[in-house]
Amino acid sequence: MTFYAALMNATGKAYFIENCHWGDCDDSDDSSCPTLDWCPFNWYRTSGDINNSPFSWLRNLQTTIRFQDPVNPLSRPGCWAYPDMLEVGRISVNGKIDQGWNQAHFGAWCVISAPLILGMDLTQTHQVEAVIDTITNVEAIAVNQAWAGHPGTLVWSGLGGARGFPAARKCDAVNPGLKQQGWSLSPLANGNTAVKAPGGGCLMQQGPGFEGGAGGLILADCNATSPAQIFSYNQTTFQLTQVSSKHCVDVHGGGPIVWMYGCSSKANDLLHFNAAQQTLSVPLNGGLCFGVEAADPAGGAYQETLQAWAKPLEGIDGVAVLLINPDTKPHDFEVPISNLPKANGKVNMTGSALNVRDIWAHADLAALPKGTAFIKTTVGPMDSAFLRLSVA
Repeated sequence: MTFYAALMNATGKAYFIENCHWGDCDDSDDSSCPTLDWCPFNWYRTSGDINNSPFSWLRNLQTTIRFQDPVNPLSRPGCWAYPDMLEVGRISVNGKIDQGWNQAHFGAWCVISAPLILGMDLTQTHQVEAVIDTITNVEAIAVNQAWAGHPGTLVWSGLGGARGFPAARKCDAVNPGLKQQGWSLSPLANGNTAVKAPGGGCLMQQGPGFEGGAGGLILADCNATSPAQIFSYNQTTFQLTQVSSKHCVDVHGGGPIVWMYGCSSKANDLLHFNAAQQTLSVPLNGGLCFGVEAADPAGGAYQETLQAWAKPLEGIDGVAVLLINPDTKPHDFEVPISNLPKANGKVNMTGSALNVRDIWAHADLAALPKGTAFIKTTVGPMDSAFLRLSVA
């Protein structure tokens, strides 16, 4: 990469150079990822290839975090972190181009200063019409082009549709923090069952799950009519099967990941329910018990959690904030203003009254008085809110 960049620059012509190493950084290879004093290209890939499935862009977005250090970010002018081209205009939900989710994708690339390179066919009029207001939003593009010392990054996340995540760890009934006691099987119609978790909520299949698995598992508000929460427990084979997908609840490897996988009758999917102790366990590594945790052990929680990304803006003593709701129902956001970066690297947003601008609607919202602790707003299903806060 260094050699080719030198040859091209020696011609005296102008080139844009992309380093497409898919974010596969190796300390032994000094031509892969940039450093603070070495970057002979204009932008570099942080991720594998993007596609137009609903969550591909959100997965790729997460790969930029490692390059967005709060003090010395490796994404900076002339050397931008790039989670691949935009799929705006190509993302469908339930068979239709979803305007809100495509808009959220565009806002995400804006708030992290990623190159805005369209990956859509501009001759497809119906695709262009669905997103034309998004890709020509001058306020959003202005956020992308701004530079006040940092490219933008994830500043907050919160549970959305998930109340928690199942995790299989060494059985330890006396440790209340593991929440391993309190499981129950609640009868449903046709001999099926709902799996109720300690502290409330029911087991539910959601998302594609850990790589190679058939689906992710979360704990959500119980809904007896939701197909994703309907299971069948066989007391002879000890298999807990998701009725819709026909896959078994399975412990990946030696834990702690719990996912849906093909039924194998191996120790991984032999779930023993102890009604007296209210535990679920598998005979792995001396016994692993299911518990409840706030973070997804599979690392795929970005598909279930609410997220706030923020970027400081120059000149106006302001910060852009993008709130992303990946769930299929609306959620209330309460993002601590103290989590936001300092405007221009020096102005603390918590110490001032703040003007609020809705970037998507091109409208001013009610100002936040001095001392306000949270940004509070409701974001619709698979949608976003894009706000610009500035010192009043």
